[in-house]
Amino acid sequence: MKKLFTLFFLLTAILGIKATNEVHLGFCNGVVNKSSTVGATGRKWVDAAILLQSNMLQAYASNSLSKVRVGLASSLNIDTLKVWVRHSLDGENIAEGEILKNSIVRGWNEVALKEPYVIPSDVKPLYIGYSFKQRGSINAISFVQETNENAFWVRLGRDKQWTDMCSQGSLSLEAVVSGDNIYRYDVGISNQAATSISNSNDISISATFKNFGTETVKSIDLHVGSNDTDLATAHLDMDLPAGKLVDTTFVVSGLQASATLANTLFIGIDKVNGETDENPSNDNVSLPFANERIVLLEEFTSESCQNCPRLANTIHTVLSTDEFKGRAVVVCHHDGYSQDFLTVPSDTEYTWFYNYPTTYAPALMIDRYPYFKTKDNKDTPVSDMDAEVLRAALNARLSVPTYTRVNIDAEKTSEEDLHVTVTGFRARPFCDTPARITLYLLEDSIVPHNQQGANAAFRHMHVERIINSTWGEVIEWNEDGTFKYEYDMHLAENWDRNQLSLVAFIGGYDAENPNNCVVENSQQLSLNSILTSGINDIQKEENDTPSELFTIDGRRVKDTENLHGIFIMYPRHSAGQRGKGRVVIK
Repeated sequence: MKKLFTLFFLLTAILGIKATNEVHLGFCNGVVNKSSTVGATGRKWVDAAILLQSNMLQAYASNSLSKVRVGLASSLNIDTLKVWVRHSLDGENIAEGEILKNSIVRGWNEVALKEPYVIPSDVKPLYIGYSFKQRGSINAISFVQETNENAFWVRLGRDKQWTDMCSQGSLSLEAVVSGDNIYRYDVGISNQAATSISNSNDISISATFKNFGTETVKSIDLHVGSNDTDLATAHLDMDLPAGKLVDTTFVVSGLQASATLANTLFIGIDKVNGETDENPSNDNVSLPFANERIVLLEEFTSESCQNCPRLANTIHTVLSTDEFKGRAVVVCHHDGYSQDFLTVPSDTEYTWFYNYPTTYAPALMIDRYPYFKTKDNKDTPVSDMDAEVLRAALNARLSVPTYTRVNIDAEKTSEEDLHVTVTGFRARPFCDTPARITLYLLEDSIVPHNQQGANAAFRHMHVERIINSTWGEVIEWNEDGTFKYEYDMHLAENWDRNQLSLVAFIGGYDAENPNNCVVENSQQLSLNSILTSGINDIQKEENDTPSELFTIDGRRVKDTENLHGIFIMYPRHSAGQRGKGRVVIK
C-alpha cells in the first residue's frame, strides 16, 4: 500500500510541473526557403546573423536564450554548423553551440546552446548568428523577401567583411527564449499605414500583427489617436497562433473630420483575447498617414504630329473611366517632334527627359517615373503608349502610397492678376535631392492653327501658359512637415478665363539624372469660379451664324437638343471671325 501511494505522489508531481514555455525571436516569421541566391564559392567558413535590439529583449528578462533555429536552403557540402550569441559581429561568443554533418538538414536546424544565456534586465543588443564550414560552392543561406532593419548580415569567407543585406530580405534565423516568465498575451504591431476613405471621415489601416505570446490570439482591441488624444477604437477578430504574424487591413470609423487631416496618427493595442497585453513595449506605434495620390501625366505633342491627336484621345478616354477619374492631371509640352505656336521654353527643356539623342511625339511621362527603356536600353520616363500600357502604368503608380498632400488656393487681385498659394505636407522625405514645387497655369480648348491628324472639332488642351520655374523651386519645410508657397501671375488678355486652371506638383530634381526626378504628388484647381463673375445663358448676337458648342474638356457637341450641364459656346460672326467663348448652362 505504501509503494502504491509513493507512485501516485510521483505521478502527480510530474504532471503538475508547468511545461517550459518558448518564444521564437526573429524576422522571418518561421519561414525557411529551399533555394537561395546567396552563398560562397570554394572551401571556407560562411557566417550570417541578425541583431536583436535591447527593447526587443527586455521583455524576456530572467528567461534564457537556450537555442538557435537556423534555416538552410541546402545542407550539401556542409560539415559543421555552429551557432553563437555576441555583442558585436566580430566579438567573442557569450554563448555557443554546434551540430555536425550527420545532423545538418535542409530546412530548420535547431541547435542548443551549451550553456543558456540568461537575459538580464539591462541587456545590451545581441547578434544571434551561425557559421558553417563548407567543402565546396553552395548557396545555403535561406532568407525571406520581407525586409527589416538589421535582419540580414552575412560574411562570405573569413577573409571578407560583414555585409548588411537587409534591403534584400530577412535571414531565416530565430533565437529561442525559454522560461517560466514568458508572456501569454503579447502582440506586436509593425508595417502600419493609414489611408483616408473618400467622402467620409473613416480611415483604412493596414498593419502587421505578430503573436509573441504563448496563447493563440482570437481578438485584438485597439485605439487610434492623434496628438496624444484618443479618437476612436477598433475590434479585430482573428486566429493567430503563437510565433506567427498576419497582415490585415481594417476600417476605423467615428473619427472627427480634423483627424483625417493629421500628418501622423498613432495606434495602440489595448486588449488581447479580452485580457491586458502583458508587454506594452511593442504595443504603440506612430501611423504614417497615406494620402490620395494624384498622378501627373505630361504629354509631348505638336501640330505637325499626325499621331498626337490619337494619344490625346487615349488619355482622355482612360481618365474618363471610373477607375481613374479624378486620379490624374495632364500637362502638355509642345515639343518633342517639332515646335508650334503654343511652345514655351520649358517645353523644349523638358525633352531632356527622353534620355536619348533624338526625340519624338506623341509621348507621355507618368510622374516622371522611369518605367520605360530607350532604344539603347537606358531607363527613361518617356514613352509612346496605347491605352493598355497607360492603364498598367497608372495602376502601378497609384498602388504606391504617398505620405504627402498638396492643396492650391488662388485669389484674383485684379482683372489681370492672380495670387496663388500652395500648401501641403510630408510625413517623411520622398527623394534624395531637395524637394521642389512646380506650378503651372494651363489653358484648355484652344483652337488649333493647323493640327495634323485631327478633325475640325479638335482643340488643344492642358497648354502651358505660365510656369514658376522649369525645374521647380526648392521647398522650405517647416518643422512639422508642412510648407507654404506663394506666387503671383499676370494673365494675358486673350486667354479665356473660363478655360484656365492651376496645376501644382512636388517631387525631386537631379540635374545629372533624368530618371531621378520623380513626382511625388499633384493637385489641380479650376479657376472658372475665381476669374469669372457668373454663368451666362446662351445668347445670339445680331448677324451671328450658328454657334459652336463644346464640353468643358474640349469635345465639340453636335446635337445641342436636350443638353444638361455646363458648356463653352464660341459664336461665329457674319464676317467669319470666331467670337469670345462664354460659359453657358443648359
